[in-house]
Amino acid sequence: MKHVFLFVAAVTLVCGQSSAQNLPFYMRFSDDHKRLITGNIESSNVFDESVIHTFDLTFSQSDYLAQLAAGYSAKKDIIATLVIDGKKFDTVGVRYKGMTSYSRSPTGKKSLNITMNGMVKGQDYQGYETFNLNNAYEDPSSLREVNYLSHNRHHIPAAKAAFARVTVNKEYWGLYSLVQGLDGEFINEWFLSNDGTRWRAERSSGAGGPGGFGAGTSSINFLGTDTTLYKPHYTLKNSKMENPWNGLMVAAQALNQPALDRMYDTLNKVMDVDRALWFIAHEIMFGDDDGYINKGGMDYYVYFDKETNRLVPLEYDGNSVMSSMAASWSIFNKETDTKFPLSSRLLKTPELRQRYLAHARVMFDEYFDKTKLDAKLNVYYNLIDSSVKAETTKRIYTYAQFQAAKTELINLFNTRRNTYSNNLEFKRVGPSIAEVSFSSDGIKDRISRCQSIRYRQYDCYIKLRCKRSEIILFHWI
Repeated sequence: MKHVFLFVAAVTLVCGQSSAQNLPFYMRFSDDHKRLITGNIESSNVFDESVIHTFDLTFSQSDYLAQLAAGYSAKKDIIATLVIDGKKFDTVGVRYKGMTSYSRSPTGKKSLNITMNGMVKGQDYQGYETFNLNNAYEDPSSLREVNYLSHNRHHIPAAKAAFARVTVNKEYWGLYSLVQGLDGEFINEWFLSNDGTRWRAERSSGAGGPGGFGAGTSSINFLGTDTTLYKPHYTLKNSKMENPWNGLMVAAQALNQPALDRMYDTLNKVMDVDRALWFIAHEIMFGDDDGYINKGGMDYYVYFDKETNRLVPLEYDGNSVMSSMAASWSIFNKETDTKFPLSSRLLKTPELRQRYLAHARVMFDEYFDKTKLDAKLNVYYNLIDSSVKAETTKRIYTYAQFQAAKTELINLFNTRRNTYSNNLEFKRVGPSIAEVSFSSDGIKDRISRCQSIRYRQYDCYIKLRCKRSEIILFHWI
Protein backbone atom coordinates (compact mmCIF):
# COMPACT_ATOMS: atom_id res chain seq x y z
CA MET A 1 0.00 0.00 0.00
CA LYS A 2 1.38 3.40 -0.97
CA HIS A 3 2.31 5.68 1.90
CA VAL A 4 0.88 9.16 1.72
CA PHE A 5 1.43 12.19 3.92
CA LEU A 6 -1.80 13.24 5.53
CA PHE A 7 -1.47 16.96 6.13
CA VAL A 8 -3.63 18.11 9.03
CA ALA A 9 -5.08 21.63 8.89
CA ALA A 10 -5.36 23.95 11.87
CA VAL A 11 -3.94 21.59 14.48
CA THR A 12 -1.68 22.48 17.37
CA LEU A 13 -0.42 20.19 20.11
CA VAL A 14 0.54 21.65 23.45
CA CYS A 15 3.09 20.43 25.99
CA GLY A 16 3.28 21.66 29.54
CA GLN A 17 0.28 22.60 31.62
CA SER A 18 -2.64 24.11 29.74
CA SER A 19 -6.40 24.25 29.86
CA ALA A 20 -9.28 25.60 27.86
CA GLN A 21 -9.12 28.73 29.99
CA ASN A 22 -5.88 29.70 28.22
CA LEU A 23 -7.47 29.56 24.79
CA PRO A 24 -9.34 32.28 22.91
CA PHE A 25 -13.12 32.06 22.56
CA TYR A 26 -12.94 30.49 19.11
CA MET A 27 -10.34 27.84 19.99
CA ARG A 28 -11.11 24.63 21.82
CA PHE A 29 -9.75 21.13 22.17
CA SER A 30 -11.58 18.14 20.75
CA ASP A 31 -13.07 15.72 23.26
CA ASP A 32 -10.01 13.47 22.95
CA HIS A 33 -7.67 16.48 23.39
CA LYS A 34 -5.75 15.53 20.26
CA ARG A 35 -6.95 18.40 18.06
CA LEU A 36 -7.27 22.14 18.47
CA ILE A 37 -10.42 23.32 16.70
CA THR A 38 -10.86 26.91 15.54
CA GLY A 39 -14.18 28.60 14.74
CA ASN A 40 -17.65 27.09 14.25
CA ILE A 41 -19.19 28.34 17.51
CA GLU A 42 -22.71 29.74 17.54
CA SER A 43 -23.06 33.37 18.61
CA SER A 44 -25.06 34.23 21.71
CA ASN A 45 -26.15 37.18 23.86
CA VAL A 46 -26.14 40.45 21.93
CA PHE A 47 -25.10 38.64 18.73
CA ASP A 48 -27.68 35.87 18.98
CA GLU A 49 -28.98 35.50 15.40
CA SER A 50 -32.27 33.93 16.44
CA VAL A 51 -33.73 37.15 17.89
CA ILE A 52 -33.95 40.79 16.83
CA HIS A 53 -32.09 43.06 19.22
CA THR A 54 -33.03 46.65 20.05
CA PHE A 55 -30.70 49.65 19.94
CA ASP A 56 -32.41 52.82 21.13
CA LEU A 57 -30.36 56.02 20.80
CA THR A 58 -31.21 59.37 22.32
CA PHE A 59 -29.36 62.59 21.50
CA SER A 60 -29.82 65.66 23.68
CA GLN A 61 -28.40 67.95 20.97
CA SER A 62 -31.14 69.57 18.90
CA ASP A 63 -28.83 69.57 15.85
CA TYR A 64 -27.55 66.02 16.30
CA LEU A 65 -28.10 65.14 12.63
CA ALA A 66 -25.96 68.09 11.55
CA GLN A 67 -23.29 67.12 14.08
CA LEU A 68 -23.26 63.53 12.83
CA ALA A 69 -22.86 64.75 9.25
CA ALA A 70 -20.13 67.22 10.24
CA GLY A 71 -18.14 64.53 12.07
CA TYR A 72 -18.41 61.92 9.32
CA SER A 73 -15.17 62.63 7.43
CA ALA A 74 -13.09 63.00 10.61
CA LYS A 75 -14.77 59.94 12.19
CA LYS A 76 -15.64 62.09 15.19
CA ASP A 77 -18.13 60.74 17.75
CA ILE A 78 -20.91 62.71 19.35
CA ILE A 79 -22.45 61.85 22.71
CA ALA A 80 -25.68 59.90 23.04
CA THR A 81 -27.59 57.73 25.48
CA LEU A 82 -28.04 54.11 24.41
CA VAL A 83 -30.37 51.34 25.51
CA ILE A 84 -29.38 47.86 24.24
CA ASP A 85 -32.02 45.18 24.78
CA GLY A 86 -33.22 47.11 27.85
CA LYS A 87 -29.77 47.88 29.30
CA LYS A 88 -29.15 51.64 29.55
CA PHE A 89 -25.84 53.45 29.03
CA ASP A 90 -25.93 57.18 29.71
CA THR A 91 -22.90 58.07 27.60
CA VAL A 92 -21.67 56.44 24.39
CA GLY A 93 -20.00 57.74 21.23
CA VAL A 94 -21.87 57.62 17.93
CA ARG A 95 -20.85 58.51 14.38
CA TYR A 96 -21.89 57.84 10.82
CA LYS A 97 -19.86 55.14 9.07
CA GLY A 98 -19.45 53.56 5.67
CA MET A 99 -18.71 54.93 2.22
CA THR A 100 -21.34 54.12 -0.40
CA SER A 101 -23.79 53.19 2.36
CA TYR A 102 -23.41 56.75 3.62
CA SER A 103 -23.04 58.80 0.45
CA ARG A 104 -25.56 56.93 -1.71
CA SER A 105 -28.28 56.16 0.79
CA PRO A 106 -31.32 58.03 -0.56
CA THR A 107 -32.80 58.54 2.91
CA GLY A 108 -31.66 59.41 6.41
CA LYS A 109 -31.09 55.74 7.22
CA LYS A 110 -27.30 55.84 7.59
CA SER A 111 -24.97 53.22 8.97
CA LEU A 112 -23.79 53.92 12.53
CA ASN A 113 -20.73 53.12 14.60
CA ILE A 114 -21.15 52.98 18.38
CA THR A 115 -18.17 53.17 20.71
CA MET A 116 -18.98 52.13 24.26
CA ASN A 117 -15.67 53.23 25.81
CA GLY A 118 -15.01 56.37 23.80
CA MET A 119 -16.48 58.68 26.42
CA VAL A 120 -16.43 56.39 29.46
CA LYS A 121 -13.15 54.53 29.88
CA GLY A 122 -13.57 50.79 30.28
CA GLN A 123 -17.29 50.77 29.48
CA ASP A 124 -18.56 47.81 27.46
CA TYR A 125 -21.62 45.67 26.95
CA GLN A 126 -21.14 41.94 27.44
CA GLY A 127 -17.43 42.52 26.86
CA TYR A 128 -17.88 44.41 23.56
CA GLU A 129 -16.68 47.97 23.12
CA THR A 130 -17.65 48.58 19.48
CA PHE A 131 -20.86 47.92 17.56
CA ASN A 132 -21.57 48.58 13.89
CA LEU A 133 -25.14 49.11 12.75
CA ASN A 134 -25.18 48.65 8.97
CA ASN A 135 -28.09 49.88 6.85
CA ALA A 136 -28.01 47.05 4.26
CA TYR A 137 -27.38 49.42 1.36
CA GLU A 138 -27.16 47.36 -1.88
CA ASP A 139 -29.02 44.53 -0.16
CA PRO A 140 -32.82 44.89 -0.37
CA SER A 141 -33.13 41.43 1.24
CA SER A 142 -31.28 42.54 4.42
CA LEU A 143 -30.08 38.91 4.60
CA ARG A 144 -26.65 38.92 3.04
CA GLU A 145 -24.33 40.16 5.77
CA VAL A 146 -25.61 38.06 8.67
CA ASN A 147 -25.77 34.95 6.50
CA TYR A 148 -22.28 35.47 5.01
CA LEU A 149 -20.52 36.12 8.31
CA SER A 150 -22.24 33.16 9.98
CA HIS A 151 -20.66 30.88 7.37
CA ASN A 152 -17.26 32.59 7.53
CA ARG A 153 -16.91 31.95 11.24
CA HIS A 154 -16.81 28.21 10.58
CA HIS A 155 -13.28 28.47 9.18
CA ILE A 156 -11.79 31.98 9.33
CA PRO A 157 -11.75 34.92 11.72
CA ALA A 158 -14.87 36.95 10.95
CA ALA A 159 -17.14 39.27 12.89
CA LYS A 160 -20.25 38.19 14.72
CA ALA A 161 -23.47 39.54 13.26
CA ALA A 162 -27.17 39.60 14.07
CA PHE A 163 -30.23 41.79 13.41
CA ALA A 164 -31.30 44.92 15.30
CA ARG A 165 -34.21 47.37 15.35
CA VAL A 166 -32.84 50.89 15.71
CA THR A 167 -34.64 53.93 17.03
CA VAL A 168 -33.20 57.44 17.25
CA ASN A 169 -34.92 59.90 19.59
CA LYS A 170 -37.93 57.54 19.55
CA GLU A 171 -38.13 57.54 15.73
CA TYR A 172 -37.86 54.10 14.15
CA TRP A 173 -34.98 54.13 11.66
CA GLY A 174 -35.49 50.53 10.64
CA LEU A 175 -33.87 47.11 10.67
CA TYR A 176 -30.06 47.04 10.67
CA SER A 177 -27.35 44.42 10.54
CA LEU A 178 -25.65 44.44 13.95
CA VAL A 179 -21.98 43.63 13.33
CA GLN A 180 -19.10 43.23 15.76
CA GLY A 181 -16.29 45.77 15.42
CA LEU A 182 -12.89 44.44 14.37
CA ASP A 183 -11.24 45.79 17.49
CA GLY A 184 -8.99 44.36 20.19
CA GLU A 185 -11.81 42.23 21.60
CA PHE A 186 -12.30 40.63 18.19
CA ILE A 187 -8.59 39.80 17.98
CA ASN A 188 -8.62 38.30 21.48
CA GLU A 189 -11.50 36.01 20.48
CA TRP A 190 -9.53 34.51 17.58
CA PHE A 191 -5.85 34.82 18.49
CA LEU A 192 -3.68 34.00 21.48
CA SER A 193 -3.06 37.67 22.21
CA ASN A 194 -3.74 41.16 20.95
CA ASP A 195 -0.04 42.04 20.97
CA GLY A 196 0.35 42.27 17.20
CA THR A 197 -0.58 44.90 14.62
CA ARG A 198 -3.94 45.51 12.98
CA TRP A 199 -4.59 47.47 9.78
CA ARG A 200 -7.62 48.26 7.74
CA ALA A 201 -6.62 47.83 4.12
CA GLU A 202 -7.72 51.19 2.82
CA ARG A 203 -5.79 54.17 1.61
CA SER A 204 -5.08 56.57 4.43
CA SER A 205 -4.67 59.35 1.84
CA GLY A 206 -5.18 59.99 -1.84
CA ALA A 207 -8.20 57.71 -2.36
CA GLY A 208 -10.22 58.03 -5.54
CA GLY A 209 -9.60 57.82 -9.23
CA PRO A 210 -8.42 54.73 -11.14
CA GLY A 211 -7.30 52.10 -8.67
CA GLY A 212 -8.64 54.22 -5.84
CA PHE A 213 -9.73 51.13 -3.96
CA GLY A 214 -6.11 50.07 -3.65
CA ALA A 215 -5.76 47.09 -5.99
CA GLY A 216 -2.05 46.87 -6.66
CA THR A 217 -1.07 48.79 -3.54
CA SER A 218 -3.09 47.73 -0.49
CA SER A 219 -3.69 44.15 -1.66
CA ILE A 220 -0.61 42.85 0.17
CA ASN A 221 1.46 43.97 -2.81
CA PHE A 222 5.21 44.31 -2.45
CA LEU A 223 5.99 48.03 -2.72
CA GLY A 224 9.64 47.84 -1.68
CA THR A 225 11.65 47.24 1.48
CA ASP A 226 11.12 50.81 2.73
CA THR A 227 8.16 50.42 5.11
CA THR A 228 7.13 54.05 4.68
CA LEU A 229 5.93 53.12 1.20
CA TYR A 230 3.07 51.12 2.75
CA LYS A 231 1.73 53.83 5.07
CA PRO A 232 -0.37 55.73 2.49
CA HIS A 233 -2.18 52.52 1.50
CA TYR A 234 -3.13 50.98 4.85
CA THR A 235 -4.71 52.55 7.92
CA LEU A 236 -2.92 51.46 11.08
CA LYS A 237 -5.62 50.75 13.65
CA ASN A 238 -3.58 49.39 16.56
CA SER A 239 -0.13 48.05 17.38
CA LYS A 240 1.88 47.05 20.43
CA MET A 241 5.04 46.30 18.46
CA GLU A 242 8.20 48.13 17.59
CA ASN A 243 8.53 48.61 13.82
CA PRO A 244 4.89 47.59 13.25
CA TRP A 245 5.07 47.94 9.47
CA ASN A 246 7.92 45.49 9.03
CA GLY A 247 5.76 42.36 9.29
CA LEU A 248 3.47 43.61 6.53
CA MET A 249 6.40 44.42 4.25
CA VAL A 250 8.15 41.06 4.82
CA ALA A 251 4.96 39.09 4.13
CA ALA A 252 4.22 41.12 0.99
CA GLN A 253 7.76 40.49 -0.24
CA ALA A 254 7.45 36.73 0.32
CA LEU A 255 3.99 36.58 -1.28
CA ASN A 256 5.24 38.33 -4.40
CA GLN A 257 8.49 36.39 -4.83
CA PRO A 258 9.08 35.35 -8.46
CA ALA A 259 9.92 31.69 -7.81
CA LEU A 260 6.99 29.35 -7.22
CA ASP A 261 8.89 26.24 -6.20
CA ARG A 262 8.77 25.70 -2.44
CA MET A 263 6.71 28.87 -2.13
CA TYR A 264 4.74 27.43 0.75
CA ASP A 265 7.84 26.71 2.83
CA THR A 266 9.02 30.30 2.50
CA LEU A 267 5.69 32.11 2.69
CA ASN A 268 4.15 30.17 5.58
CA LYS A 269 6.86 31.44 7.89
CA VAL A 270 5.59 35.00 7.50
CA MET A 271 1.94 34.55 6.43
CA ASP A 272 -0.76 32.14 7.54
CA VAL A 273 -1.14 30.56 4.11
CA ASP A 274 -3.97 28.22 5.04
CA ARG A 275 -6.13 30.99 6.47
CA ALA A 276 -5.34 33.10 3.41
CA LEU A 277 -6.65 30.29 1.20
CA TRP A 278 -9.81 29.95 3.29
CA PHE A 279 -10.17 33.74 3.10
CA ILE A 280 -10.15 33.96 -0.70
CA ALA A 281 -12.20 30.77 -0.97
CA HIS A 282 -14.99 32.44 1.04
CA GLU A 283 -14.85 35.71 -0.90
CA ILE A 284 -14.90 33.96 -4.26
CA MET A 285 -17.57 31.38 -3.45
CA PHE A 286 -19.94 33.99 -2.00
CA GLY A 287 -19.16 36.53 -4.72
CA ASP A 288 -17.95 39.29 -2.40
CA ASP A 289 -17.64 42.21 -4.80
CA ASP A 290 -16.91 44.65 -1.95
CA GLY A 291 -13.84 42.97 -0.46
CA TYR A 292 -10.29 41.92 -1.26
CA ILE A 293 -10.98 39.72 -4.24
CA ASN A 294 -12.74 42.44 -6.24
CA LYS A 295 -11.61 45.85 -5.00
CA GLY A 296 -8.26 44.69 -3.71
CA GLY A 297 -7.59 47.29 -1.07
CA MET A 298 -10.92 48.02 0.54
CA ASP A 299 -13.17 46.44 3.15
CA TYR A 300 -10.80 43.86 4.54
CA TYR A 301 -8.36 43.93 7.45
CA VAL A 302 -4.87 42.56 7.97
CA TYR A 303 -3.47 41.36 11.29
CA PHE A 304 0.14 40.57 12.11
CA ASP A 305 0.01 37.85 14.78
CA LYS A 306 2.92 38.33 17.15
CA GLU A 307 2.55 34.82 18.57
CA THR A 308 3.30 33.18 15.22
CA ASN A 309 5.05 36.09 13.46
CA ARG A 310 2.64 35.69 10.56
CA LEU A 311 0.26 37.94 8.65
CA VAL A 312 -3.44 37.02 8.45
CA PRO A 313 -6.10 38.62 6.17
CA LEU A 314 -9.40 39.23 7.97
CA GLU A 315 -12.88 39.30 6.47
CA TYR A 316 -14.93 42.49 6.86
CA ASP A 317 -18.25 43.69 5.46
CA GLY A 318 -20.71 41.39 3.71
CA ASN A 319 -23.65 43.47 2.52
CA SER A 320 -22.62 43.17 -1.14
CA VAL A 321 -21.99 39.44 -1.40
CA MET A 322 -23.76 37.35 -4.02
CA SER A 323 -24.37 40.25 -6.40
CA SER A 324 -25.66 39.57 -9.88
CA MET A 325 -22.25 40.52 -11.28
CA ALA A 326 -20.39 38.09 -9.02
CA ALA A 327 -22.72 35.14 -9.52
CA SER A 328 -20.84 34.10 -12.66
CA TRP A 329 -17.30 34.66 -11.35
CA SER A 330 -14.76 31.97 -12.08
CA ILE A 331 -14.00 29.82 -9.06
CA PHE A 332 -10.41 31.01 -9.56
CA ASN A 333 -11.32 34.69 -9.71
CA LYS A 334 -8.34 37.04 -10.26
CA GLU A 335 -5.90 34.15 -10.73
CA THR A 336 -4.20 35.99 -13.61
CA ASP A 337 -4.37 39.51 -12.15
CA THR A 338 -1.06 40.32 -10.46
CA LYS A 339 -2.65 43.18 -8.51
CA PHE A 340 -4.32 40.49 -6.37
CA PRO A 341 -1.43 38.28 -5.19
CA LEU A 342 -3.49 36.24 -2.72
CA SER A 343 -5.22 34.85 -5.77
CA SER A 344 -2.68 35.17 -8.56
CA ARG A 345 0.27 33.88 -6.53
CA LEU A 346 -1.35 31.23 -4.35
CA LEU A 347 -3.52 29.71 -7.05
CA LYS A 348 -0.58 29.49 -9.45
CA THR A 349 1.24 27.13 -7.07
CA PRO A 350 -0.03 23.57 -7.76
CA GLU A 351 0.13 22.44 -4.12
CA LEU A 352 -1.77 25.49 -2.88
CA ARG A 353 -4.27 25.37 -5.74
CA GLN A 354 -5.22 21.85 -4.67
CA ARG A 355 -5.54 22.92 -1.07
CA TYR A 356 -7.75 25.83 -2.14
CA LEU A 357 -9.95 23.40 -4.07
CA ALA A 358 -10.15 21.10 -1.04
CA HIS A 359 -11.33 24.02 1.09
CA ALA A 360 -13.85 25.02 -1.58
CA ARG A 361 -15.29 21.49 -1.65
CA VAL A 362 -15.70 21.51 2.14
CA MET A 363 -17.43 24.90 1.97
CA PHE A 364 -19.65 23.82 -0.92
CA ASP A 365 -20.86 20.78 1.00
CA GLU A 366 -21.39 22.76 4.21
CA TYR A 367 -22.92 25.98 2.87
CA PHE A 368 -24.41 25.37 -0.56
CA ASP A 369 -26.68 22.41 0.05
CA LYS A 370 -29.85 23.85 -1.45
CA THR A 371 -32.27 22.47 1.12
CA LYS A 372 -30.26 23.70 4.09
CA LEU A 373 -29.38 27.07 2.57
CA ASP A 374 -32.93 27.86 1.48
CA ALA A 375 -34.21 26.88 4.92
CA LYS A 376 -31.67 29.13 6.64
CA LEU A 377 -32.55 32.11 4.46
CA ASN A 378 -36.25 31.51 5.12
CA VAL A 379 -35.66 31.47 8.89
CA TYR A 380 -33.88 34.82 8.67
CA TYR A 381 -36.57 36.23 6.37
CA ASN A 382 -39.42 35.24 8.66
CA LEU A 383 -37.56 36.68 11.65
CA ILE A 384 -37.07 40.14 10.14
CA ASP A 385 -40.18 40.42 7.95
CA SER A 386 -42.32 42.51 10.31
CA SER A 387 -39.42 44.79 11.27
CA VAL A 388 -38.71 45.58 7.62
CA LYS A 389 -42.39 46.09 6.87
CA ALA A 390 -42.63 48.62 9.72
CA GLU A 391 -40.03 50.93 8.15
CA THR A 392 -41.46 54.19 6.81
CA THR A 393 -39.62 57.46 6.11
CA LYS A 394 -36.11 56.04 6.53
CA ARG A 395 -36.72 53.12 4.19
CA ILE A 396 -34.04 52.60 1.49
CA TYR A 397 -35.93 49.85 -0.36
CA THR A 398 -39.65 49.27 -0.63
CA TYR A 399 -41.27 46.40 1.19
CA ALA A 400 -42.12 44.88 -2.21
CA GLN A 401 -38.42 44.95 -3.11
CA PHE A 402 -37.62 43.21 0.17
CA GLN A 403 -40.20 40.50 -0.55
CA ALA A 404 -38.82 39.87 -4.03
CA ALA A 405 -35.19 40.00 -2.92
CA LYS A 406 -35.23 36.70 -1.05
CA THR A 407 -36.18 34.78 -4.21
CA GLU A 408 -33.60 36.74 -6.21
CA LEU A 409 -30.93 35.85 -3.63
CA ILE A 410 -31.86 32.16 -3.72
CA ASN A 411 -31.64 32.22 -7.53
CA LEU A 412 -28.19 33.83 -7.35
CA PHE A 413 -27.06 31.05 -5.01
CA ASN A 414 -28.39 28.53 -7.55
CA THR A 415 -26.30 30.19 -10.27
CA ARG A 416 -23.23 30.16 -8.06
CA ARG A 417 -23.85 26.52 -7.17
CA ASN A 418 -23.97 25.60 -10.86
CA THR A 419 -20.72 27.46 -11.55
CA TYR A 420 -18.90 25.26 -9.06
CA SER A 421 -20.69 22.05 -9.98
CA ASN A 422 -19.74 22.47 -13.63
CA ASN A 423 -16.06 23.23 -13.08
CA LEU A 424 -13.88 20.30 -14.11
CA GLU A 425 -11.14 20.91 -11.53
CA PHE A 426 -13.65 21.29 -8.75
CA LYS A 427 -15.45 18.07 -9.71
CA ARG A 428 -12.36 15.89 -9.48
CA VAL A 429 -12.58 13.26 -6.76
CA GLY A 430 -9.79 13.22 -4.22
CA PRO A 431 -8.14 10.15 -2.68
CA SER A 432 -10.07 8.07 -0.19
CA ILE A 433 -8.30 7.68 3.16
CA ALA A 434 -9.11 4.23 4.49
CA GLU A 435 -7.09 4.20 7.70
CA VAL A 436 -4.99 6.59 9.76
CA SER A 437 -2.40 5.57 12.33
CA PHE A 438 -0.21 7.73 14.55
CA SER A 439 3.52 7.36 14.98
CA SER A 440 5.47 9.29 17.61
CA ASP A 441 8.84 7.53 17.97
CA GLY A 442 10.89 9.37 20.52
CA ILE A 443 8.49 12.28 20.71
CA LYS A 444 7.08 11.57 24.16
CA ASP A 445 10.46 11.78 25.86
CA ARG A 446 11.30 15.03 24.14
CA ILE A 447 7.94 16.56 25.08
CA SER A 448 8.43 15.63 28.72
CA ARG A 449 11.67 17.62 28.74
CA CYS A 450 9.96 20.82 27.58
CA GLN A 451 9.72 23.30 30.41
CA SER A 452 7.79 25.99 28.58
CA ILE A 453 5.96 26.49 25.34
CA ARG A 454 4.34 29.20 23.33
CA TYR A 455 1.48 28.05 21.13
CA ARG A 456 2.46 28.15 17.47
CA GLN A 457 -0.16 27.15 14.95
CA TYR A 458 0.97 25.73 11.62
CA ASP A 459 -1.45 24.43 9.09
CA CYS A 460 0.16 21.79 6.87
CA TYR A 461 1.86 19.91 9.67
CA ILE A 462 1.84 19.75 13.44
CA LYS A 463 4.68 21.57 15.08
CA LEU A 464 5.68 22.23 18.65
CA ARG A 465 8.35 24.69 19.64
CA CYS A 466 9.83 24.07 23.08
CA LYS A 467 12.60 26.53 23.81
CA ARG A 468 15.13 25.98 21.00
CA SER A 469 14.03 22.52 19.93
CA GLU A 470 11.32 21.78 17.42
CA ILE A 471 9.22 18.65 17.31
CA ILE A 472 7.45 17.85 14.08
CA LEU A 473 4.80 15.14 14.06
CA PHE A 474 3.44 13.47 10.94
CA HIS A 475 0.42 11.29 10.30
CA TRP A 476 0.86 8.42 7.84
CA ILE A 477 -1.49 6.02 6.16
